[in-house]
Amino acid sequence: MVKKIKKKKEPDIRFDALGKVRAKAEFIEDMEFPGMIHGAVIRSEIPHGRYDCIENINEIKKMPGVRAVVGSSDIPGENIVPFVKQDHPCLVDNDIKFSGQAIALVAADTREEARAAAAGARIIA
Repeated sequence: MVKKIKKKKEPDIRFDALGKVRAKAEFIEDMEFPGMIHGAVIRSEIPHGRYDCIENINEIKKMPGVRAVVGSSDIPGENIVPFVKQDHPCLVDNDIKFSGQAIALVAADTREEARAAAAGARIIA
């Protein structure tokens, strides 16, 4: 038996549609707040393997504007982001499963400082 699909009388109107098509929408990346801290991710550059440490972590922590560098050992509780199964770490513990996997997070005063610190990380595999 085939069910008949009822046609909606009114189209759904997205509250943000006009701003987006007119290039006037504000995105989270565009927002600034007083005292805001920015983040960047230090990612794996190898597709599979193990890493020992971030060789220059102390240098990164001393870079201008850097407030913190957080690794998997700094996460209280379980280091898990459950996508499909409970097996996806938020930050890698040493076993890299894919290129671009998150190893550590950098918090800094500006977006540029956070990205510069993350880009300067030397990962020892």
